[in-house]
Order: sequence, then structure tokens, then C-alpha cells
Amino acid sequence: MMTKRINSVDILRLISAFAVVCIHTSYFAKEYALPIMRFAVPIFFIISGYFYCRADISKKKSQIKHILFLAVCAILFYFCVQLVTAAFSGDINSFFVQTFTLDNLWRFAFFNYVPDKLGDHLWFLFALLYCMICDIFVSKFKINLNVYRVLITLFLIVNIIIGSYSKLIFGIWPPIEIARSFIFTGLPFFYIGKLLRQAEKISASNFALISLSIVFAVTSVCEYVMLNSLGVSASKEMYISTVFLAITLFCFVIKNPLYNPNKFLVGICNYGKKYSLMIYIIHPMMVKILNPVVSHMGSAVQTLYNFTSPIIIFIGAFVFAMIFYKLKSCLKSKYIVKKG
Repeated sequence: MMTKRINSVDILRLISAFAVVCIHTSYFAKEYALPIMRFAVPIFFIISGYFYCRADISKKKSQIKHILFLAVCAILFYFCVQLVTAAFSGDINSFFVQTFTLDNLWRFAFFNYVPDKLGDHLWFLFALLYCMICDIFVSKFKINLNVYRVLITLFLIVNIIIGSYSKLIFGIWPPIEIARSFIFTGLPFFYIGKLLRQAEKISASNFALISLSIVFAVTSVCEYVMLNSLGVSASKEMYISTVFLAITLFCFVIKNPLYNPNKFLVGICNYGKKYSLMIYIIHPMMVKILNPVVSHMGSAVQTLYNFTSPIIIFIGAFVFAMIFYKLKSCLKSKYIVKKG
């Protein structure tokens, strides 16, 4: 029996894609928005775990191939862009020497680290890939749900300790890729999605979930302000409140699935389903293109851009995604016609 599509999740995908753009874009008052926007990547992992863990083995393998294809294509795209840039600046040798090192290869293999010049945000795709592969092996064993709960809790505690609170506790910053790896970020949120799928229903009311989401958004900022005042702020890591904010937001959209959205929402849902991942992949390129262009414009334009850059970057990435999938569809149609 075919299950109804949870359209609200697709809207959350699009919102999360915009939040990721907000994380990687400079704009007015970003320091206070950034702690809240950290919910985005955990949400992507939760969504993936929620739907993936109930799929049959053939569908799981198909999804693994899809993510692998996207990850490889994305990293090759950023490699080509960087190679061309290095060629124009006469810096090809240093590009290869600094990027393709044994240390970077080791960090990539174990912690999904991707060098900045190859698109460091792509760590998410490889972490998701690792999570999907892990689940194929884990699903062969009948593991008690309490074991999942314990491991999720332990991994998230380690994430927070070696992430945003590391400087406060130990006085040092471990490499950033350890906390954000598939082990301490990917797997716990991925399996939070699985546990939520196992739950029969979300018992909390909409009012409670909305209220808690607001509370956790506020406490995310409070955590940032507290750590910043102590001189140990970790703006690139998630906070304790981030965990609960991501969970409450996801629970809210699952509780309100929008099985029969109106025409306007149908369009948004389709965009979220189809374009959110491509927006995630391509948005840093939009930042690199638009920022230098705006810097050569007048002060009025620069001021306006300082307030609206996440929206402009998001729209640019969205348009790119539309064009990309339109071209892909046309090429696919021509291939089918030729083959026929």
C-alpha cells in the first residue's frame, strides 16, 4: 500500500537549505542568527534517517548510489573551478600540494573532511553516505531501541564536549572535522530520525512544539552569548540547544504532514523535494561570485546587500538548481529518444 507523502517535510527541507545559506553568508546581525541556523544540517540528517531506515535493501542501495553520484560530481565541480582559478593565478602547484596531502586524505577517510578549496561544506554528503552504508550493516541485527537511545546520547554528548564546549572544558580546539563527522553528528541525528519513525505518533501538542522551538532558538543564542563572553565561542559548531531545536522542529512537521496542500504549497513542496540538496551544494559558489561583484558597486548597493545577502544567494542557488534539473531532464529525454 502506497503511503501518503509528508509534504511538510519538503517545506522543512527548503527552510533548512535557506538556513545553510544563512550560515555561509555574511550579513547584518549574523552572529545572533547563526546559532539558531545551526539546526539545518541536523535536520537534513534526521529527515534522511526517518525515510531511509524503513526502505528495503534495493531502495537503500539506490539511494546510496544517488548520494555517491552527487557527492563525486559536486567535489569534481569544485575541483575544476579551483583548478581553473589556480591556472589563471599561476598557482597550480601549490593548489595540488596543499590540497592533496596524506593528512587530508586520512581526515577525509575517517572524518569526512573536505578541504576548503574542494568545497568544505560537502562533508555533509560524504557523512550521509557513510551513515547510509552503516545502516545497511546495522539493520541486519535486531538491536533494541534502548541501545540506539544510549548511543545517540553518548555520541551527541561527545559532539558537544569536543565541539562548542571544548575550549571551555579542555582549553583547546580539536580539529573541527571530528565533532562534525558522520560518527558524532551524522549517526546520532540519522538514528534520531529512525527512532521518530518508530514512534506511533507525536504526543506533544502543536502549541508545545512551537513553544519549545522558540525556547530552544532563544537558548541557542544565549549559549553563544555565554561562550562568547567567556572568550571560548565556537561559532562553527552546534550547541546543546541545537539538538533539541532540530528535534522539535522535525516533530512539528511530522505532526502536521500537509497531506492535501493547496496549489501554492504544492509548488513549495515540490521545490523543497527537488532543489534543496542542489541549493546546499551550489550556494558557496554563488557567494564567491556575488560577493566580489557587490564589493565593486556603490555603498548603497553594498548596504542593501548586507541586509539581504542570504535571500539573494538563496535565489541565485535556487535558479541554478532549476536550470540544472531542466537541462538534465532535456538531456535525459533526448537520450531516451535516441536510444528508442
